[in-house]
Amino acid sequence: MKQKRIILLVVFFLAAMVALLAVLHLSSGKMVKQGQVEIIRQDQKQKIDGSDIARIPVKGELVNGKGEARAVDAKGSLLADVLSSVGIDPAEVAVLKVTAQDEFSAEISGEELLEKDKVYLISEDDGTVALVVFGDSNAKRNVKNVARIEVDPE
Repeated sequence: MKQKRIILLVVFFLAAMVALLAVLHLSSGKMVKQGQVEIIRQDQKQKIDGSDIARIPVKGELVNGKGEARAVDAKGSLLADVLSSVGIDPAEVAVLKVTAQDEFSAEISGEELLEKDKVYLISEDDGTVALVVFGDSNAKRNVKNVARIEVDPE
């Protein structure tokens, strides 16, 4: 009986620690308001609203790892145009790291960023922003609920 109590106390303690660490992680300040994207270049941070990117129709097809295709029909902007609108020259970008609210991330090279009709930010129906990379054989780099874009210059 005493051994069961000790085991229950240990399980309760571990569950409390997991909950505390989850709260600390979620309140770490990295999150931005839903529908906004923070663009970070060196020490400069700028926020854009998802409604500001819904400028042009974005249509195409994405393919997942199983070879299944999904049609995209949304409003958005080329990521290069979004960067230009906040004063970042896309030609000077070496790598971009695009991160979602849940910390899932994908990298885009500077060459891909400059390719015509390849890399878009789109405005989703729920008000969030998504990264769409056309032409990939696997849609792993398509990021939903984008929170941050970190720019590494050349």
